[in-house]
Amino acid sequence: MAIKAISIEEILGHLGEIEYTSNGYFGNITKVEEGRVIYSVNNQSLFFLPKGNSNSGFKISDIHDFKLIRKDNRKHEMYINVYLNREQLEDEYTKERDDNYKKQEQLRKAHIENRKRLYKEAKQKEIQESKSLGGYDELEKDVIELYEKDGKFYNESFVKKTIVPLLNNLIHKSIPDMSQYPKHYFDKKRNTKFCKMLESKLSIKLKNTQKGNIDILNGYLKK
Repeated sequence: MAIKAISIEEILGHLGEIEYTSNGYFGNITKVEEGRVIYSVNNQSLFFLPKGNSNSGFKISDIHDFKLIRKDNRKHEMYINVYLNREQLEDEYTKERDDNYKKQEQLRKAHIENRKRLYKEAKQKEIQESKSLGGYDELEKDVIELYEKDGKFYNESFVKKTIVPLLNNLIHKSIPDMSQYPKHYFDKKRNTKFCKMLESKLSIKLKNTQKGNIDILNGYLKK
C-alpha cells in the first residue's frame, strides 16, 4: 500500500518502507529503508527510526514515499498527539531546558566560589601556622629579594602565599612529608629560584628530577 500524497498525520508511528531525505555531514542523502517516522520534540523535527531500533534515529528533512508494512495504532496515537501539540510541547521543553541550564550554571558558579573560598581559607590558615613558627617575615624578605633580583616577572601571589610558607615549614620541619605538594614545585628547571633557596636554607643538594627531589626533602624531614 502506497500513500502518494504523503500525509504526516497518517503515517506517524506506523511501520513502513520509507523513502526519505536526511541532512548528513556531506549534504542531503536520500534513502529507502524500513522503519517509522516520528516527531522528536527535543530536536524539533521529524525523525526516522530504523526497523528494530526504537531508541535512536536521525532527523529527516523530507519524505518522498511511504509504503505501509504494518499498522501500529498504539505508536501512531502516541506520536500523532506529539505532532499535533508540538508547538506547546516544544515551548515547554525549551523552557524546562533553559531552566535546567540556569540551575546548573548557578550550581557550577556556587561550586567554583566555594572552592575559591575553601582554598583561600586553607592558605590563610597555612600562612598563620607558618608565621607562628618564627622567622617568617625575614624569610619572606629574602625570598622576595631573590625573585626580584634579576628584574624578571614572577607570580608574587604564588610566591607569598605558597613558596614562603612552604619554605618556612620545611625549615622548621613542621610537615610530616611532601605528599601534599605537587611534584613540579621541586623541578629545578621550572622553579630554579625556589630550588636554589631550598638548597641554601636547608643545606641540601637537589637533583634534576622531581621524584628525586621529593625523596631528598622527605629524607631531610626525617632527620
